[in-house]
Amino acid sequence: MLFLVSACGGTTEPDLAPVRTETSVLQMLTGLESALPADDASVSRANPALQWAPAPTTGVLLPSAALVAPDTVRAGEPFTVQIGSIVLSGCWVAGPTAISPSDRTVLLEPSDVYTTDRACIEVLLNISRTVTVTIATPGLATLRVRGRRVEQWTSSESPVTVEKQIVVR
Repeated sequence: MLFLVSACGGTTEPDLAPVRTETSVLQMLTGLESALPADDASVSRANPALQWAPAPTTGVLLPSAALVAPDTVRAGEPFTVQIGSIVLSGCWVAGPTAISPSDRTVLLEPSDVYTTDRACIEVLLNISRTVTVTIATPGLATLRVRGRRVEQWTSSESPVTVEKQIVVR
């Protein structure tokens, strides 16, 4: 007959606090350029007031609200701009946006942040952020959002911009 005796003592539980890591990248403004069917409605849903460079084609997914801003604003008064992006999992959250005003153009460069401090699943999501912009001089102005396009199944990326003309009174 075999007897097994075991005893433990003086042990402590390891620190199980989650390890948080973050990576910030320029937002994915259009995504997953792929061979979707020709009846893909994403491009046809694109807001006609927005100018894309390069222009989206069938198979390019667009955020539900890539750039939302008033058509007319008052000079010197702040207004809000909503910027959307597409992310590939729930680990991505909206990050900071660099705002660079010049004479007649405001360049907006939002970033998305990948964080590992949460459980997340692989799913396409639209995320958005709101920024406040002020344009001092009356006239026609351009809001320009710079992002990136990612090709499906590859790590290939290319720059993309979306613009909206607004009237400043």
